[in-house]
Amino acid sequence: MRLGLETGGRWSGRKLAALLLGVAGISATSGCAGSTTEAVKYTGVGVEASLEMRAAAAGVAIVDKESEMTHTHTKLSIVVNGEAVEVPADIGIDRTKQQLTVLHTHRTDGILHVESPNSNDTYTLAQFFHLWGIGGGEADLCQHFLQQPYCAITITSADQGVVELGEVLRDGDSLSVDIIDMA
Repeated sequence: MRLGLETGGRWSGRKLAALLLGVAGISATSGCAGSTTEAVKYTGVGVEASLEMRAAAAGVAIVDKESEMTHTHTKLSIVVNGEAVEVPADIGIDRTKQQLTVLHTHRTDGILHVESPNSNDTYTLAQFFHLWGIGGGEADLCQHFLQQPYCAITITSADQGVVELGEVLRDGDSLSVDIIDMA
């Protein structure tokens, strides 16, 4: 395989590392999504699916109103190939039916709200992506954001460093999801 390095190709260190990990078949969070030797399965129900379907896929309760028993805010930033991607408003909210899930967004500011009637409720980044309709796996993110089964994903927490999609959303934390095309 020729990478274009000997002819002055423009492969960044991160992109080259992602490619080499993908060729090696390594699949781990903060690595490459999917593997060249196993089938990729997508778990998202679709961003246009009903709130009930997305909430069921995420394992997140639907409630009639916000509650203060557990009340946290986590900032989420998504960067795809160096470009910021807006986190949509009203993920987890159906204004027509006046319903919302305990995990939701209000605006496009990337703030993930957990407002639950149960004390010490915790939710994960994977659950948020399920609630969005994307699915909670790395292959789901690759498919949604790049329309490809494989990509390199790094998730960084301001509090914890590099984390996984199963990371519990923490009050006051900032999470950055960096998705890179390996093609």
